[in-house]
Amino acid sequence: MEILTFGISCKISGNIMSRQIRIDYSKDRKKSKKKLNYV
Repeated sequence: MEILTFGISCKISGNIMSRQIRIDYSKDRKKSKKKLNYV
């Protein structure tokens, strides 16, 4: 049982991490687009 819950928590935290990375990536893309517009 402990291993099962550990695997689930790892999956959940992994999903949160990937979502956070995607949010950061989209933010960076918006920033780079703004920079390109200024140039």
